[in-house]
Amino acid sequence: MTKLKIETLDFDHNIIASFHEMFQAVDIALKKNTKGYFVALNPEKIVNTYNKNNWKKIWSNALGIYVDGVGIVHAARILDNKTIERIFPLESILRKLDDTKGRLFLFGSQKEVLSNAVEKINNHY
Repeated sequence: MTKLKIETLDFDHNIIASFHEMFQAVDIALKKNTKGYFVALNPEKIVNTYNKNNWKKIWSNALGIYVDGVGIVHAARILDNKTIERIFPLESILRKLDDTKGRLFLFGSQKEVLSNAVEKINNHY
């Protein structure tokens, strides 16, 4: 994991910096039967976090935080000289869950986006 600190936004968390790290984190959680969640970090979430403690609590309690926004990739490189990959973990997570008969909880802010994701998942798994 890579430490990412953006002082102006009071953001100071370990970030899953590569697809390999994400896969390892999911694998460990499944093997230990750990209940929890991963947070997809994007610029909108950081902006919405400014002066809001609820997101900080959500990040602090997450099993992991991964980058889901090219803006974060560039900010990490410019502001903190860090190399972080934008991660698209859902496909690998779904394969792993399908192999282990695991379950997935999806949480999103827009019902239409969530419904489309559920439909696609149900068609493939």
